[in-house]
Amino acid sequence: MPSYLVTGSSRGLGLGFVTELETSRLLPGGLDNLVSSAGVNPNPLTSFEDIEVKEFVDEVIFNLTTTLLLLREFVPLIRKSVSKKVLVISSVLGSTELGASMPNLQNAYSTAKAALNMMVRKWSAVLKDQGITTVLLHPGTEVGSGIEEWMKTYAPNVPRQTIEECAESSMKVLAGITPKDNGLFYNYDGTKVPW
Repeated sequence: MPSYLVTGSSRGLGLGFVTELETSRLLPGGLDNLVSSAGVNPNPLTSFEDIEVKEFVDEVIFNLTTTLLLLREFVPLIRKSVSKKVLVISSVLGSTELGASMPNLQNAYSTAKAALNMMVRKWSAVLKDQGITTVLLHPGTEVGSGIEEWMKTYAPNVPRQTIEECAESSMKVLAGITPKDNGLFYNYDGTKVPW
C-alpha cells in the first residue's frame, strides 16, 4: 500500500485529503506520496493599500516556507520509495497569467502562491534527477472559502466544489501523474493551468 503525508490536515482541504485516503503508515520502503496543502489566507479581500505590511509578509512567508521546510524534511523518505510523487497545492490565483483577472482577491495569498509556483518549478528540475515527480495543483474553489460574495459578483460562472469534491478530484490527479508531468501546474480536473 502506498504511503501518504498530508500537511494542513486539521481542517479544510488537508482534512478532506486525509478523509479521502485510507489509513496508511510510513513504511520502511519510504514515502510514496507527499501532499503539501498547508496554507493560510486571513485577508482574502484586503486591498494592497489596506493590508498591514506585517500581515502581508507573514502570510507570504508562511505559505512559501511551509512547503520549503516540508520538502527538506521528507525528500529523503521519498527517495527511498517506489512511486516518488510530490503534490503541492497551489491556486490559479498564483498564475501570473490569470491573476490580473481577479483584482483585489486574496492579494497576499496570490503573491505567495506565485512565489511557491516558482520555487516548486525550479526544485522539481532537481528532484526529477532523483526520480521524484513533483507537480503543482489548483484543487478547485471551495464552497465556504470566505470569498462567496466576491465570487457571486465577479466570477459567477466559476464552479465551486465541496472540500470532499476538491480532495477527491485532487487525489485522481495525483494517482494519474507520471514522470512526464514533472514540474507542471494542473487544475483539479487534470487540465493544465497557465503560468
